[in-house]
Amino acid sequence: MIYAKGLNKSYGDHHVLKDLSMHVGKGEIYGFIGKNGAGKSTAMNLFAGLAGFESGECFIAGNATSMNFQKSGKVGYLPENPGFYPYMTGLEYLLFIDSMFKRKNSAAQTNAAELLETVKLSDDAYRRIGGYSRGMRQRLGLASVLVGDPELLLLDEPSSALDPEGRNDMVNIIKDLNRQGKTILISSHILDDIEKICNRIGILHGGHIHLETDLTDLDDKYLPPSYQAVFEKDPSPENIATLKREPWMANMETENGHFIFHLKQTDESKLLMLKKLGEMNLAVQSLFRKKSTLEDFFLRMVNKNE
Repeated sequence: MIYAKGLNKSYGDHHVLKDLSMHVGKGEIYGFIGKNGAGKSTAMNLFAGLAGFESGECFIAGNATSMNFQKSGKVGYLPENPGFYPYMTGLEYLLFIDSMFKRKNSAAQTNAAELLETVKLSDDAYRRIGGYSRGMRQRLGLASVLVGDPELLLLDEPSSALDPEGRNDMVNIIKDLNRQGKTILISSHILDDIEKICNRIGILHGGHIHLETDLTDLDDKYLPPSYQAVFEKDPSPENIATLKREPWMANMETENGHFIFHLKQTDESKLLMLKKLGEMNLAVQSLFRKKSTLEDFFLRMVNKNE
């Protein structure tokens, strides 16, 4: 659905995107992450056909991007701060958007009502948008981009203005839309949400994609393994010092009385750890691998690159 190769975009002397290349396959939920100022919103504008680029190529839903390609209705774009007519009600706004698709009024009314129900705004359908909270406007914005039933959704920080309950609702809505066959590119600083819903991620850093990967590959391919151990009797200071000196140990720390072993990323590090614990006669009560979060991964990758 999205194919970009070697995209370059500058604002004056500021080179925002530098040979940006990425691919989002049909049916995916792709997490687009990066630090503030990395160029995510700029890239979104390019994909939506709202801005041009100096060089490279970009195809969206099989079409080369241009300032007018979104008129096909294949793409729905929700910017971080969507704009509305505050004097309209939520229902009136969706009917106004629907008028561009020239549907019969009865079909438009049904569609608008269903979309308001989807984003949990049915009770506020006749309330003026000027009285909506930021979170309500964000949900109305999502409903508005769904009016034309697009194949591809570009969502820029869709849950940034929502409370925890609203964020959870947004996550479930996005999952449902994906199950209906929609391809979704989502940019968000809330990495916990990205981790819950995305199939793949791309880290934008330095104007280009620093890394693309399946989320299922994070632990096995990119993050050193970490294990949490509980012993029947706490190791002595001498034992702790010995463990810290082991060549397979990257770092060791304690957390709420538990011992956390951060191992070096080698195939044999776990076996060497178990062998050493046995040699030291340390009776293990429990030992399990700690799952790293996307935030752990992101911070490690960005800091390493810098």
